[in-house]
Amino acid sequence: MLFHFPFLVQIEIISQLDTFERFILCLCSKKSKRLVQNVLPDFDATVIDMGKSCLKIQRNGEKSKDLILWGTYENPKDDFTRTFYWNRGIWIKFKGNIVKCRISIHPTSGLPVFWFHSDHRKIVPLALHDAICKMFKISNKLQIISDLLEFPNIEVVDNFKETGYSLPSADQYEEFFSNVTIKNCASLVTWCSFNNRKINAEDIGPNLIKTNHLVCCNSDWLTEDWLFKFEGKSAIFYNVVELNNESVISLTKKWIDGKFPSLISLMIGLGSTSEDQNFFDKDKILENFETFPWNPNERAARFKYPSSATQKVDKDILDCSQEVDIKRNCDGLLATVIVEPFWFQFFVWHEPFAVSIPRTCKDPFTNKTFFEYGDLEF
Repeated sequence: MLFHFPFLVQIEIISQLDTFERFILCLCSKKSKRLVQNVLPDFDATVIDMGKSCLKIQRNGEKSKDLILWGTYENPKDDFTRTFYWNRGIWIKFKGNIVKCRISIHPTSGLPVFWFHSDHRKIVPLALHDAICKMFKISNKLQIISDLLEFPNIEVVDNFKETGYSLPSADQYEEFFSNVTIKNCASLVTWCSFNNRKINAEDIGPNLIKTNHLVCCNSDWLTEDWLFKFEGKSAIFYNVVELNNESVISLTKKWIDGKFPSLISLMIGLGSTSEDQNFFDKDKILENFETFPWNPNERAARFKYPSSATQKVDKDILDCSQEVDIKRNCDGLLATVIVEPFWFQFFVWHEPFAVSIPRTCKDPFTNKTFFEYGDLEF
């Protein structure tokens, strides 16, 4: 019926459809696919959320919204209303795999639910992502939110957020990081299962040391040797137990000598179980370097944080107007060094006068205001 109308009328009808309706229409025929591609999408990336069995869409820098759900026949947790259109199965193809899916409609959200056998649970989300990127001609950037044990069958991902629903063993973490490359941003939990050994730092490289932006909630595995090999742009390590004053002094000296050419930001937070010492000594650290107070002619007052996973804190940690700087002679780069009892922060001014505007949000339950930094939402 749609194709009986004039072309401009067809385009107007397509533009009124929801995104998931356009996607399903694309799957129906090559002709309908070409028609849908005449209407620009209102998103530029997808997010695979394995924990919620959901494929999301988003505009760059904005929060994602649900597009498609999926479920498996054998999993009782997938308790969506199972009213299938049995004679309306859709074939999903991805890298040599062909999976037949049934479709139902979620009873409350109204979103389509793709059903398939559990053998394909780690394939179909990737296939849906691939199909949407091709049909709507958007970036094939791969962003995944997943428990480690539910991670899809893929070896390279752009952005990965670990949910931490399960507690993998150290062996499972080491195997994962040996097999998977996270190119841009990794937001990790890295809590090992109870009564298990810690992760061996040497066994989670070299893939992870090349990740551009790294956030790690539990960093009891982090060692000096691993940190000194880091090649990324930014890192936040919470609950560090094996680093101390001498560690950050050595790191800063290496930066002055020209190491870490890509580094923009580094934050190290000590955990309460640190064996050597449980705080950073500001005077002891800074006495090793020639420091300068803020000079408005050399850099801005507020640091522009790189595009990494969004973090929320209760104070504006990017305000560097009261902090001290050091300079690297080989290229003239400035770095601001901030030392607190449990935190070491190191900001490198590759763009000395980049505009940095504070962002705040309020906790809906406590009404408390938090500062946000990092603009990567997925």
